Amino acid sequence: RGLPTTGALAQRFSALAPALMRAAPGPAAEGTLLERLTASAQSLVRIRPVGEAAGDDVPTVIARVEAKLRRGDLAGGLADFDRLPEPVRALGADWATEARARAAAETTLRRLSAEAAGALSGG
Repeated sequence: RGLPTTGALAQRFSALAPALMRAAPGPAAEGTLLERLTASAQSLVRIRPVGEAAGDDVPTVIARVEAKLRRGDLAGGLADFDRLPEPVRALGADWATEARARAAAETTLRRLSAEAAGALSGG
């Protein structure tokens, strides 16, 4: 079967993103009335950032993972994925396992290519 390409992993992550957003821990029931109203409104309408915005909230981290994967930065996408809360990461565990296998294969290929180039050049 082989390993999925980084492009295929990016597509699978984008398809998984809505479920990851739903798995995010909800806001605490405490807080001021305004904070509770804001949290309630956010649960009705989910606005997802696009690109590599700063922040550690789940929608922002997911947007960063997607942006990095779109430009082929699998290691960066995995690093951000690891910043997600455990319930969210658990939902994406199968994706992460395949992505880590792909990243390891790419690292090994780069190392072997460098060694082969060194051997061919006599160095």
